[in-house]
Amino acid sequence: MGLLQELDALTGSDLWIRFQALCRDFAGTQRSVLADILRNSEGSRFGRERGLSSAMTIDDYRRAVPVQDYAGASPYVEAIASGEGAVLSTLPVERFLRTSGSTGKPKLIPDNASTRATRRNIMAVYSAALVRGHPRALSGKVFPMSAPPIPRAHGTP
Repeated sequence: MGLLQELDALTGSDLWIRFQALCRDFAGTQRSVLADILRNSEGSRFGRERGLSSAMTIDDYRRAVPVQDYAGASPYVEAIASGEGAVLSTLPVERFLRTSGSTGKPKLIPDNASTRATRRNIMAVYSAALVRGHPRALSGKVFPMSAPPIPRAHGTP
């Protein structure tokens, strides 16, 4: 079972306890996350172009995939939006999220089951930390805000 699937199955204090354990073993956690990334991307166009392999070390990955801005990723996102499959990952893109455009033109972010599970886990851990540090934080009304996803119809966002 991958790290995301393991966290996704936990709730409440079990999730918080597991998160703390992951933080204590940050190097092992980093290796596990990298293994998930490589497993899902080595057969993609991006993975082939960068020579990604499940045998890579963290340093190998850093050399193959340097930090870049959205302009570096936009040709891949455009290919996904026009219907090409297995571009950044072998996982199917089901929809796109749109950024607010606060620094320019809004950007499209490919979304799939794995990225949704990641966001869900981040919010669960954040909420657990919030309630632990501020027990009354959620005692009143909560008004969550987010932009709706853009469905993927016939390969076009």
